[in-house]
Amino acid sequence: MRSNSEAVVVIAHDEWHAWRQAFDDPPIELLFSVSAARNVHGRPGPFFARKHLFFIRPDGNSSAWGNTRTRKATGLMHESTVDDRPYFVYHFLDAMAFQLITSLNFTPMHGATVARNSRGVLITGDSGEGKSSLSYACARRNWTFVSDDASHLLRRCSSERLIVGAPHHIRLRPDAPALFPELAAFEPAIRGNGKLSLQIPARELSIATAPTAPVDAIVLPHRVSTAHPNAPARLEEIGKELVREYCAQWFYHWDPPILAEQQAAFEEMLSGVRTFSLEYSGLDAAVDVLDDTD
Repeated sequence: MRSNSEAVVVIAHDEWHAWRQAFDDPPIELLFSVSAARNVHGRPGPFFARKHLFFIRPDGNSSAWGNTRTRKATGLMHESTVDDRPYFVYHFLDAMAFQLITSLNFTPMHGATVARNSRGVLITGDSGEGKSSLSYACARRNWTFVSDDASHLLRRCSSERLIVGAPHHIRLRPDAPALFPELAAFEPAIRGNGKLSLQIPARELSIATAPTAPVDAIVLPHRVSTAHPNAPARLEEIGKELVREYCAQWFYHWDPPILAEQQAAFEEMLSGVRTFSLEYSGLDAAVDVLDDTD
């Protein structure tokens, strides 16, 4: 039987072992202390950050805090929190690492990234507009899958517009097999945020993946209802201010020095891309017109 501390290490290895070191920066440090108390999770509360400090307390049992300047974060965990693996990964393990790594390296964006012929397209927009479905539909049509809903501009490579994705898994809504019959063999599961979804290892799908891609276009999708699911999609070039306004909400406004770095990197990327709106009802028609972003 594993101890609590061993369980944390095993979970971290399982979640992150597919990633490879990208650059030679000093490492971040995550410290966990796990007590034997077993309590029931409360209702998740808000994440809080002020300047270089952040705090995570999603329930009354466990909490974490970190300092992005020192590259360290500490979590005080109850055993019940670690035992609920999806909850622990979502609210603590990934969240703590994400805050440190993003602050140090990335401009974050809520969007999918796919690439073809080494040319990347960032698909960003509101939840429900089909970003993940579009990214998988592209991958089924011989695009390379980079990320389904979280894309990160590597600030040190902003002139190259280099996006770092999360290509090892793809997350889709539970009804995705209605669109993609080959996914019927996969069972939906409850994620750590309480939502039911399909989380499928990319290695189990017949798609090409890559951890990074240089982006040449940004697309804001809008899915419309129609009696004709095969109706042509419409791709129109739009002003960059619309993309800027949407993406800026994900930057670290609570930390002015980091915010300035994120904004500067984003502006450099934005200056080198074309920006589009995509109105579509059917995924095949949407992929057809995305070919025109070349």
